[in-house]
Amino acid sequence: MYKLKRNVLIIIGVLIVVIVGFLISDNTLKSGDTVRTEVTGMRGNNPSKRDNSNNVLDFTLWTLDGDEFHLHNLKGKVILINFWATWCPPCRMEIPDLIRLWESHKAEGFDVVAITIQSGKPKDIAKFVEKFNMTYSVLTSENDNDLLRVMDLFGRRAGIRITGVPTTFLLDREGVIREVYVGPRTEAQFWSDIKKYL
Repeated sequence: MYKLKRNVLIIIGVLIVVIVGFLISDNTLKSGDTVRTEVTGMRGNNPSKRDNSNNVLDFTLWTLDGDEFHLHNLKGKVILINFWATWCPPCRMEIPDLIRLWESHKAEGFDVVAITIQSGKPKDIAKFVEKFNMTYSVLTSENDNDLLRVMDLFGRRAGIRITGVPTTFLLDREGVIREVYVGPRTEAQFWSDIKKYL
Protein backbone atom coordinates (compact mmCIF):
# COMPACT_ATOMS: atom_id res chain seq x y z
CA MET A 1 0.00 0.00 0.00
CA TYR A 2 2.90 2.35 0.86
CA LYS A 3 4.51 1.72 -2.56
CA LEU A 4 1.22 2.52 -4.33
CA LYS A 5 0.86 5.84 -2.48
CA ARG A 6 4.50 6.69 -3.18
CA ASN A 7 4.08 5.90 -6.89
CA VAL A 8 0.92 8.00 -7.08
CA LEU A 9 2.72 10.93 -5.42
CA ILE A 10 5.64 10.60 -7.85
CA ILE A 11 3.26 10.60 -10.82
CA ILE A 12 1.42 13.63 -9.46
CA GLY A 13 4.75 15.41 -8.90
CA VAL A 14 5.90 14.71 -12.45
CA LEU A 15 2.57 15.92 -13.83
CA ILE A 16 2.81 19.14 -11.84
CA VAL A 17 6.32 19.79 -13.14
CA VAL A 18 5.22 19.14 -16.73
CA ILE A 19 2.14 21.36 -16.42
CA VAL A 20 4.06 24.21 -14.77
CA GLY A 21 6.76 23.95 -17.44
CA PHE A 22 4.14 24.03 -20.16
CA LEU A 23 2.44 27.08 -18.63
CA ILE A 24 5.61 29.12 -18.32
CA SER A 25 7.06 28.10 -21.66
CA ASP A 26 7.98 31.18 -23.70
CA ASN A 27 6.44 29.90 -26.93
CA THR A 28 2.92 29.26 -25.69
CA LEU A 29 0.33 31.88 -26.51
CA LYS A 30 -2.65 32.55 -24.29
CA SER A 31 -6.17 33.52 -25.29
CA GLY A 32 -6.22 37.10 -26.48
CA ASP A 33 -2.57 37.12 -27.59
CA THR A 34 -1.64 38.28 -31.07
CA VAL A 35 1.75 37.68 -32.63
CA ARG A 36 2.66 40.56 -34.92
CA THR A 37 4.95 40.01 -37.87
CA GLU A 38 7.14 42.12 -40.08
CA VAL A 39 6.81 42.65 -43.81
CA THR A 40 10.36 41.32 -44.31
CA GLY A 41 9.60 37.89 -42.89
CA MET A 42 7.83 35.81 -40.29
CA ARG A 43 8.43 36.89 -36.72
CA GLY A 44 6.88 34.64 -34.07
CA ASN A 45 7.20 35.26 -30.36
CA ASN A 46 10.17 32.89 -30.21
CA PRO A 47 12.41 33.29 -33.28
CA SER A 48 14.71 30.46 -32.19
CA LYS A 49 11.82 28.00 -32.51
CA ARG A 50 10.59 29.27 -35.89
CA ASP A 51 10.88 27.13 -39.00
CA ASN A 52 12.30 29.49 -41.61
CA SER A 53 12.91 26.82 -44.21
CA ASN A 54 10.19 28.17 -46.46
CA ASN A 55 7.83 30.99 -45.56
CA VAL A 56 5.10 29.89 -47.98
CA LEU A 57 2.76 27.32 -46.46
CA ASP A 58 0.84 24.59 -48.22
CA PHE A 59 -1.23 21.61 -47.14
CA THR A 60 -3.90 19.25 -48.40
CA LEU A 61 -7.08 18.45 -46.45
CA TRP A 62 -10.65 17.63 -47.49
CA THR A 63 -13.88 19.56 -47.81
CA LEU A 64 -16.98 18.24 -46.11
CA ASP A 65 -18.02 16.81 -49.50
CA GLY A 66 -14.82 14.75 -49.62
CA ASP A 67 -13.02 16.85 -52.26
CA GLU A 68 -9.31 17.53 -51.87
CA PHE A 69 -8.45 21.07 -50.87
CA HIS A 70 -4.97 22.47 -51.53
CA LEU A 71 -4.01 25.77 -49.95
CA HIS A 72 -1.87 26.66 -52.98
CA ASN A 73 -5.12 26.96 -54.99
CA LEU A 74 -5.78 30.20 -53.08
CA LYS A 75 -2.42 31.70 -54.03
CA GLY A 76 -2.68 35.46 -54.44
CA LYS A 77 -5.43 35.84 -51.82
CA VAL A 78 -5.28 37.15 -48.27
CA ILE A 79 -6.44 34.25 -46.11
CA LEU A 80 -7.55 33.67 -42.54
CA ILE A 81 -6.80 30.07 -41.51
CA ASN A 82 -9.02 29.35 -38.51
CA PHE A 83 -8.39 26.24 -36.37
CA TRP A 84 -11.67 25.57 -34.58
CA ALA A 85 -14.01 22.89 -33.21
CA THR A 86 -17.77 22.43 -33.14
CA TRP A 87 -17.72 21.85 -29.36
CA CYS A 88 -15.84 25.11 -28.67
CA PRO A 89 -18.04 28.03 -27.39
CA PRO A 90 -15.49 30.76 -28.30
CA CYS A 91 -15.26 29.27 -31.80
CA ARG A 92 -19.04 29.46 -32.15
CA MET A 93 -18.92 33.05 -30.92
CA GLU A 94 -16.65 34.22 -33.75
CA ILE A 95 -18.41 32.35 -36.61
CA PRO A 96 -20.81 35.25 -37.42
CA ASP A 97 -17.85 37.65 -37.58
CA LEU A 98 -15.94 35.34 -39.93
CA ILE A 99 -19.02 34.99 -42.15
CA ARG A 100 -19.46 38.78 -42.36
CA LEU A 101 -15.76 39.28 -43.12
CA TRP A 102 -15.76 36.72 -45.89
CA GLU A 103 -19.03 37.91 -47.41
CA SER A 104 -17.90 41.57 -47.34
CA HIS A 105 -14.40 41.12 -48.75
CA LYS A 106 -14.27 37.96 -50.88
CA ALA A 107 -14.49 40.04 -54.07
CA GLU A 108 -11.30 41.85 -52.98
CA GLY A 109 -9.27 38.64 -52.91
CA PHE A 110 -9.94 37.59 -49.31
CA ASP A 111 -10.80 34.09 -48.10
CA VAL A 112 -11.52 32.27 -44.85
CA VAL A 113 -10.57 28.63 -44.40
CA ALA A 114 -11.75 26.85 -41.25
CA ILE A 115 -9.88 23.69 -40.24
CA THR A 116 -12.05 21.58 -37.99
CA ILE A 117 -10.30 19.83 -35.09
CA GLN A 118 -11.67 16.85 -33.11
CA SER A 119 -15.29 17.40 -34.10
CA GLY A 120 -16.40 14.02 -35.41
CA LYS A 121 -17.23 12.75 -38.87
CA PRO A 122 -17.61 15.09 -41.86
CA LYS A 123 -21.39 14.45 -41.98
CA ASP A 124 -21.71 15.64 -38.35
CA ILE A 125 -19.58 18.71 -39.04
CA ALA A 126 -21.70 19.42 -42.15
CA LYS A 127 -24.85 19.52 -39.99
CA PHE A 128 -23.16 22.05 -37.70
CA VAL A 129 -21.99 24.14 -40.67
CA GLU A 130 -25.52 24.20 -42.09
CA LYS A 131 -27.04 25.14 -38.72
CA PHE A 132 -24.62 28.07 -38.34
CA ASN A 133 -24.84 29.10 -42.02
CA MET A 134 -21.08 28.93 -42.46
CA THR A 135 -20.51 30.04 -46.06
CA TYR A 136 -16.70 29.94 -46.16
CA SER A 137 -14.53 26.83 -46.70
CA VAL A 138 -14.63 24.27 -43.91
CA LEU A 139 -12.05 21.49 -43.99
CA THR A 140 -11.49 18.28 -42.08
CA SER A 141 -10.01 14.82 -42.34
CA GLU A 142 -11.16 11.37 -41.30
CA ASN A 143 -7.64 10.97 -39.94
CA ASP A 144 -6.88 13.21 -36.94
CA ASN A 145 -3.16 12.82 -37.71
CA ASP A 146 -3.65 14.84 -40.92
CA LEU A 147 -5.17 17.67 -38.92
CA LEU A 148 -2.45 17.51 -36.27
CA ARG A 149 0.23 17.67 -38.98
CA VAL A 150 -1.34 20.84 -40.40
CA MET A 151 -1.57 22.38 -36.91
CA ASP A 152 2.05 21.45 -36.30
CA LEU A 153 3.09 22.95 -39.65
CA PHE A 154 1.50 26.30 -38.77
CA GLY A 155 2.80 26.22 -35.20
CA ARG A 156 6.38 25.45 -36.26
CA ARG A 157 6.29 28.09 -38.96
CA ALA A 158 5.09 30.70 -36.45
CA GLY A 159 7.39 29.50 -33.65
CA ILE A 160 4.50 28.77 -31.31
CA ARG A 161 2.66 25.81 -29.89
CA ILE A 162 -1.05 25.68 -30.79
CA THR A 163 -2.66 24.71 -27.51
CA GLY A 164 -6.30 25.58 -28.06
CA VAL A 165 -9.01 26.72 -30.39
CA PRO A 166 -9.83 29.05 -31.92
CA THR A 167 -6.34 29.85 -33.17
CA THR A 168 -6.27 31.87 -36.38
CA PHE A 169 -3.47 32.74 -38.80
CA LEU A 170 -3.53 35.64 -41.25
CA LEU A 171 -1.64 34.90 -44.48
CA ASP A 172 -0.73 37.61 -46.97
CA ARG A 173 -1.06 37.25 -50.76
CA GLU A 174 2.32 35.48 -50.88
CA GLY A 175 1.19 32.87 -48.35
CA VAL A 176 3.35 34.21 -45.52
CA ILE A 177 1.92 34.25 -41.98
CA ARG A 178 1.54 37.87 -40.85
CA GLU A 179 -0.56 37.55 -37.68
CA VAL A 180 -1.51 34.83 -35.20
CA TYR A 181 -4.60 35.22 -33.01
CA VAL A 182 -5.29 33.02 -30.01
CA GLY A 183 -8.89 33.10 -28.87
CA PRO A 184 -11.92 34.61 -30.59
CA ARG A 185 -11.82 37.96 -32.35
CA THR A 186 -14.46 40.30 -33.69
CA GLU A 187 -14.90 41.30 -37.31
CA ALA A 188 -13.40 44.73 -36.52
CA GLN A 189 -10.35 43.24 -34.80
CA PHE A 190 -9.61 40.95 -37.75
CA TRP A 191 -10.34 43.67 -40.31
CA SER A 192 -7.86 46.12 -38.75
CA ASP A 193 -5.07 43.69 -39.79
CA ILE A 194 -6.56 42.17 -42.95
CA LYS A 195 -7.00 45.53 -44.73
CA LYS A 196 -3.22 46.10 -44.64
CA TYR A 197 -2.71 43.15 -46.95
CA LEU A 198 -5.63 43.47 -49.39
